[in-house]
Amino acid sequence: MITALAAVFGVVGLVSPASAAAGPSAEQLFAAADRVVHLRASAADRALLASVPEVADKVVDPARTKVEFDRGQPAKAALAGGAGTAAKTGVGAQASEYNWAYVKVTYYSTTGFQVYTWRQYVEWYYDYVVVTGWKNRLDFIDYNDGTANFSPGFYTNYADRPGGRSAVSVMQKAVQHCWIQYGCWGWSYPRTQINTFYNGTATWSSFV
Repeated sequence: MITALAAVFGVVGLVSPASAAAGPSAEQLFAAADRVVHLRASAADRALLASVPEVADKVVDPARTKVEFDRGQPAKAALAGGAGTAAKTGVGAQASEYNWAYVKVTYYSTTGFQVYTWRQYVEWYYDYVVVTGWKNRLDFIDYNDGTANFSPGFYTNYADRPGGRSAVSVMQKAVQHCWIQYGCWGWSYPRTQINTFYNGTATWSSFV
């Protein structure tokens, strides 16, 4: 009866184009995602993205980024596996001991889904007087949800020459982010630094 009366009086709002809420345009989504990745997003930007879950699930949110660091004990190095790219730096002369360290960066979306994990890994020789050489400098993509397109090689890649009491290794990647429905919308540039020391210890820093 209600349906019949609605039809008589033209009350068919549920299917009326005039009352149907239009979804956000690609340009609006691109702009909101750009503000998220540059830490300028408003609550309205996040709400706009959330209205298209398949988009919000893929927008990297630097505010959610997780950075992890680990290193081995002196003389107990072990290379972790994974698909990666060797940094062309050469290998220094062997010393009595070597150690390993890594910095791992994990990007999450605005909705908390993991988008990608990238890791810098180094091994270095030391003799308790100076850092005597690099054994390995590598990077690994530990996880990719399929929407993070890593550019070949490195955006930044350099290392100190051994021979001092410390030696720094810096790596940075360029990663383009794309949506299947709308195309590519932006970039992230994870950068990590590992500071190695003459006694087998190490510290780190990152810019994400």
